[in-house]
Amino acid sequence: MVAITKSMVVLSALTAAGLIVTLETMLRAQEPSAAVQVNERFPRTDETFRPVTMIDFVAPKLADQGVKADRLSGATDGAVVRQVSRVITIERRIGANTSELMRLPLADLAQR
Repeated sequence: MVAITKSMVVLSALTAAGLIVTLETMLRAQEPSAAVQVNERFPRTDETFRPVTMIDFVAPKLADQGVKADRLSGATDGAVVRQVSRVITIERRIGANTSELMRLPLADLAQR
């Protein structure tokens, strides 16, 4: 039978502690530092949003089509584009428990 002595217990404890310290230092060497981790969370200057005027955004696309950016055409392929008539829906009470919905042009409502 094998007898376990105090020196064997101490030797195994020291070996285990040495292995743990060695493995931890190897793992920490692979991890980036805290400053690098924080820096990676924020976008670089070339990745951030920047304000753009609408003309700067649309003008290059219209220039490719041969259209001036400040003069958008009212017709497309010879067909007249219909003007948008803005309307608002209003509820009109007819009775105690009944109502009807009416669509009124926004220009008519503004004149009231």
